[in-house]
Amino acid sequence: MAARLTPSRGGFGAAGKFCHIHQVELYDLARDPWGQNDLCRKTEAAPVLADFLARLHKHLVETADSILQGAVTSPHYRQAPALLEQRGA
Repeated sequence: MAARLTPSRGGFGAAGKFCHIHQVELYDLARDPWGQNDLCRKTEAAPVLADFLARLHKHLVETADSILQGAVTSPHYRQAPALLEQRGA
């Protein structure tokens, strides 16, 4: 099984809050190569999902990923107010 993060989907179910709060999708790409069947809400996938999330968190900590400090915004987003002020908007 492979897991991927997505900003657009989630829900409650057997795998619990992870599917909703962390916006995770989980696919068995060996059996479902097109990623049509999200297993995140399936009870039998809960151990795989828990393992994936633990390994992901460990990697984020080990690499000091900035996402752990909060949302990562685009530099363009941060520069927009100054740009608008310069142009008199």
